[in-house]
Amino acid sequence: MCQPAVRRGAEALYGRFKLTEWIKRHVTYVVLQHTLPLHLVRESAET
Repeated sequence: MCQPAVRRGAEALYGRFKLTEWIKRHVTYVVLQHTLPLHLVRESAET
């Protein structure tokens, strides 16, 4: 009787988990895109 509700909840949790994973990956990618060039510029400026 409670199976559909449980499955819906599990699917919602899974969807949220996938969304947070995607957001984390996207944020990491953007941060790397912005920080790596700055880091390289700083390294070349110091030498």
